[in-house]
Amino acid sequence: MQDLVSLLSMVLSVIGISIGWLPGVGWLGFAICSVAACLGIVGLSQRKNSGSGIGYCVAGGLVCSFSLPWILAFQIKHAGGGLDFLLLPFPLLTLMVVGGVSLLVYWIAQLAGRARVRALFIVIALLAMISSIASIASVWTYADRQLIAQRDK
Repeated sequence: MQDLVSLLSMVLSVIGISIGWLPGVGWLGFAICSVAACLGIVGLSQRKNSGSGIGYCVAGGLVCSFSLPWILAFQIKHAGGGLDFLLLPFPLLTLMVVGGVSLLVYWIAQLAGRARVRALFIVIALLAMISSIASIASVWTYADRQLIAQRDK
């Protein structure tokens, strides 16, 4: 069962990022990648003592760490301002720091979940993933808008 969860995490993350670049339909890719991230977190925490078989979980988590904010930023960009309420209203530097720290907490919580109380660290990892998705997507969207504004001057 653990191997199936690990493999499913990797496969779903690849499917999600493949669909995520399509305007409008990319929300399905976002949902698929979200499920893959959850499966990766659970799969990695289930492998308490042995390091064997964690490759798919780690690979799925890495793909999701990149693809979820990218898909969100891409869908916000192609919504023409209709989804701006999803962006965090903070300066770019603050968002970058929050995104980086959230990703660090995400990976530490996953690794700590292998050794100690799994449920607590799974919740921490999920919250850190949500924080990193929102902040990194906001950084990419704001930075893209600033580049476009500078180009149009």
